[in-house]
Amino acid sequence: MKIAIISDMHGNLEALKATLKDIEKRKIDKIICLIAKIVDFLQ
Repeated sequence: MKIAIISDMHGNLEALKATLKDIEKRKIDKIICLIAKIVDFLQ
């Protein structure tokens, strides 16, 4: 099983599109997306 781990996207849509295209080309079975909590608006 091939796994891709993506993170730190920070609003860079073009980079995300390129990454997803590369993942598709490599026939990745599973994508794990690491998401960081940036701002807590409920302080």
